[in-house]
Amino acid sequence: SFDIHWQVLQESDWWPAVAVGIRDIAGTGIYGGEYIVATRHFGPDDRLAVTAGLGFGRLGERGGFSNPFGLGERPRRDTGQGGTVNVDQFFRGNAAFFGGVEYQATDRLRLQVEYSSDLYSEEVSRGLMQIESPWNFGLTYDIGRFGRLGAHYLYGTTFGISLSFSNNPRRGA
Repeated sequence: SFDIHWQVLQESDWWPAVAVGIRDIAGTGIYGGEYIVATRHFGPDDRLAVTAGLGFGRLGERGGFSNPFGLGERPRRDTGQGGTVNVDQFFRGNAAFFGGVEYQATDRLRLQVEYSSDLYSEEVSRGLMQIESPWNFGLTYDIGRFGRLGAHYLYGTTFGISLSFSNNPRRGA
């Protein structure tokens, strides 16, 4: 899948950062969704980040309501082999709210809680996953200059761990 994320506004003293995104633009459309999202930092050293968004497509499933922009129904997608840009689906159909909070407890440890508006309908219908809760919880620990270690409790059913590595070729090893 191919995604685009545009940061429309930088966070300032008065405004949150605002971004608009489109997921799975030229893929099969299974992961297709669009969003408008805002994030604002609070507290000493901006350690608390609060994010709220409005999602469409996959992100408009849980608690969905009529399209606030009056753009009508979302056409049924033809997943095919992928590679087709389905512009007629962008920001159409039901919308739903999503959001999250992240707290930077220490210089290395971050705690997260998230409310997801994605019902994972395709995956659930195929028996690939079970969703019992829209709430997800996680923590990430910065292991230094090369990455992060994470632990997560997702969908009310699944525990996971992650290890992410990163490198900046300009910085050297």
